[in-house]
Amino acid sequence: MPSTYASHAPDTTTPGEALEALTVRLNQARAIQWEKAPARHDKPRNDTSERSIGAPPSDPTADVVLDQDRLAVRQAVTAAETFLRRVEIGATTIAEQLQRSIDAWEGTSSIT
Repeated sequence: MPSTYASHAPDTTTPGEALEALTVRLNQARAIQWEKAPARHDKPRNDTSERSIGAPPSDPTADVVLDQDRLAVRQAVTAAETFLRRVEIGATTIAEQLQRSIDAWEGTSSIT
């Protein structure tokens, strides 16, 4: 799978390749959706014994829960899961319609 998928040209990617890329990225996002973004987003502090004077107490749980980057990943995971469920339902419905049409064409059943 090319790494330039994000800058894709619609006529060079098959639906199967697009779904494969989505699945790969979804699995990556699922693995990190409940974790705080890497420490590079944290503000560096001076290493002194007085660094917390006047500052609110540390709350690591709230830091993870409210991390905007983590929330964005979680929102994207939810959107992808919803989309894939709709694709599954649509593909199943169309496949059944196609099968009924083929069966009718072959004379093994009638379209209802």
